[in-house]
Parts: sequence; structure tokens; C-alpha cells
Amino acid sequence: MTKSGKIDKRIKYLAVFDTETAGSLDNPLVYDIGVTICDKRGKIYSQQEWIVKEIFDNKKMMHNAYYGSKRPMYVEKISNREMRKVPFKVMKTEFNNLLQKWNVKAILAYNLKFDMRALTSTTKYLHSQYQYDESRKFLRMNLQIQDIWGLACETLYKQKGFHLMINTWGFYTPARNPQTSAEIGYRYITGDMEFSENHTALSDTEIEVAIMAKCFRQNKKFTKGIISHPWRIVANQHKGLY
Repeated sequence: MTKSGKIDKRIKYLAVFDTETAGSLDNPLVYDIGVTICDKRGKIYSQQEWIVKEIFDNKKMMHNAYYGSKRPMYVEKISNREMRKVPFKVMKTEFNNLLQKWNVKAILAYNLKFDMRALTSTTKYLHSQYQYDESRKFLRMNLQIQDIWGLACETLYKQKGFHLMINTWGFYTPARNPQTSAEIGYRYITGDMEFSENHTALSDTEIEVAIMAKCFRQNKKFTKGIISHPWRIVANQHKGLY
């Protein structure tokens, strides 16, 4: 899937991406990746999504994927040309070309650490499996990085309204900590308490863009890059309130 607009050199373009993976949490392998080119306000300029052939066509691996039950939906969309299934090398080239085309300054994701690990582990896995003669580094550009999860925990999720929502609706983890997923964040900014993430890469980037833009509109200080375990910021504050 591709959506494109015109480039304005005055705008600082950002890339928000998401991955869906098979394999383990320590060694996740990407079968679906989507990217949305946007600005800080959340305006979307271009979108693209790829299904990674080598991982997706491994039925045994996909059977054990967390959202492996969605495979028939993917098969149908690929058949209808609503999604493209391409070799990893093609996806990697097109992904990087898209960032260069829009002169992207920063790359973001919700739980960026996981998504970057997924890209690295997939690159290494396919390099060893298929003897790809290429660098194991996925990104060709040196970009600023920002975890939207950490950004949200330091801005939006500090608001009393967020903590009230958690307590009112019982959005707690089994350990009684506030849930801080993108799904919960989107429920907070929209007021739709029944919203459920689609858990396909491109559609998930759209809610992450909305959360990111809402965070930036707060004009609050935040830690650049990646914060380890940002949910703890919210959990510690919540304990003082409830």
C-alpha cells in the first residue's frame, strides 16, 4: 500500500513505523512493516506497507506468531493487491529510499527499542539464511530516534485525566500497574474506550502518529531517544494518586 504527496522543503518530516513479528521477543522477525511520513502536528504525507516474503511464507514460523491468526486476512489482501509481498531486500531498499525521498530527520515508533531490535534481528537472520551480500545495518541514514512510548509516558500519561481513566475503566496490568500501550493511549486521546488496535503495521502507525502529535502539542519537556521501562514513570505517579 502506498500513499504519496508532494515534498515541501520547509517541513521537517518524520517517519513513524511499526512492525508485526514472528519468532521470540528476544529475536523477533518482521513479516509486516508499515511507515507513515508525517510532521509533528500529525499531518500525513506518505504511507507504505510491505509484507516480508521470507518470513510470511514460512508457515511454521507464522503459525507460532503472536498474531498469526491474521494470516488468512493478509493472504486475501495480498491476492487483492491491497498489500505487497516482497523479498526483505526489496523492502529494505524501498524503506530507505522513502526516507531519503522525504529527507526524513527522525524516525519514531511506539516501543521503538522493540521495533529496531526486530529490524536488526531480521536482517541478521536473513543474511545468514540466504547469504545476502549486504550490510547487516538496516537503516542507511543516520537519523534522530524517538520512542513515542517514552514521550507519551513523560507528557500525556502524566495528566490526571489519564490516571482517572485508568482507575475508572480498570485499565491495569495483572501486576496492578496502569496499562500504557498505544491502544490505551489512543483511547485516552479519543475518548473511545472500546477502541481496539488492528495489529497490522500500517494501520497501527496511524494511531501512533495521533498519539505523537498529541504529545508534542503539550509543549512539555521530554527525554530524547529511548527510555528504559517508561511505564514505571506512570506507575510510580499512579501509586501516589490511587
